[in-house]
This record gives sequence, C-alpha cells and structure tokens, in this order.
Amino acid sequence: APAQTTPAQAALTQPSPAAAAPAPATPGTTVPETAAPETATQ
Repeated sequence: APAQTTPAQAALTQPSPAAAAPAPATPGTTVPETAAPETATQ
C-alpha cells in the first residue's frame, strides 16, 4: 500500500463509525431478525 492515502482511500479503508455501526435501537423499531426467537432455527 502506498505511504500516502487520499481522502477517498481513507474513507474506504476506514469508514465512519456511523456507517460501520448498526442502526441505533430507537423506540418503535422492530427487533433484528437475527435476535428474534422465532427465526432462531438452529
């Protein structure tokens, strides 16, 4: 990798925390399907 990175490359390699983090659990939002008991068919 080159020593100098452009802002565009830096954004790709290190995305903003808001984009990397999952959507905040705001009141009224549905529970993620991965955490729903009915969908946990292991």
